[in-house]
Amino acid sequence: MEKDLFHSLMEEYSLFCGVRVTSYCIMSNHFHLAVEVPKPPENLTGHDWLLERLDALTVSYPVASITRKKILKFLEEGAHEQLQELVDGYKALMWDLSSFMKLLKQRFTMRYNKTNDRKGTLWESRFKSTWVEGPGNALTAISTYIDLNPVRAGIVEDPADYMWSSYGKAVQGDVKAMEGIFQEYRDRFGHTRRHGAHRVRGLESTNLYSMRNLAKGLFG
Repeated sequence: MEKDLFHSLMEEYSLFCGVRVTSYCIMSNHFHLAVEVPKPPENLTGHDWLLERLDALTVSYPVASITRKKILKFLEEGAHEQLQELVDGYKALMWDLSSFMKLLKQRFTMRYNKTNDRKGTLWESRFKSTWVEGPGNALTAISTYIDLNPVRAGIVEDPADYMWSSYGKAVQGDVKAMEGIFQEYRDRFGHTRRHGAHRVRGLESTNLYSMRNLAKGLFG
């Protein structure tokens, strides 16, 4: 199913690019994501880190396999400059919102077109994003807006019943979704505690984006 494929690719490329999807909702003709983008690590050298990132690409395994073979080939031939160019090219894709979205949309389009024997783009326009800085009510409001999409669309009465959202997945017991929604946060008194209530979210990151991307009746 298209929504399941999109979800799998979303998780793969978030790991690959080093970003973190904190909440999401995949609808029939668009999707919403809240994404945390950490700062790149300092003094990142060598190519081992890239090999580890390639391990995250299971649905997109052919891409990872080809790149891994190139790395091994360059090492065997002692082509250090070519290897560094390859690594630097991938490094430019990491810890970057635009690269994450581009890879996710391109890979999904390729898989969708192949399955449905079609060509061309699926997306009406470039994604739209809003930068949310620091913890607080703004992040909670955005995450709630994302989770309530299927309720506003009249698909379900309770967002917990929608399986293609982080909230629905968390209610079903999905550990990764629960980490994004019911994570530790600093409350008003400066204490850290863990909540399992309805609308608890808190991040102390600096680069968090909420985005909406329209498609042409894509996720049927």
